[in-house]
Amino acid sequence: MAYPRQRSRAGEDAFPGYLRQARALLAGLPSQLDDGNTGLSPEFEALRWFPLPPGCLSQEPAEPAVTPAG
Repeated sequence: MAYPRQRSRAGEDAFPGYLRQARALLAGLPSQLDDGNTGLSPEFEALRWFPLPPGCLSQEPAEPAVTPAG
């Protein structure tokens, strides 16, 4: 078994593109988070210290981000 030691690296010229992508992501965020009823137990809610929009708790399975090569 061999482990590839060479890793792909982007040059410094890629940095402005990364900044553009980051700015676009931040600009697309909503100004307010919906912090409504999550439907989780009161015990969990008592421990929760972070915003958890109810939309994050969808029961639908998430689509895989990357399709495995077959």
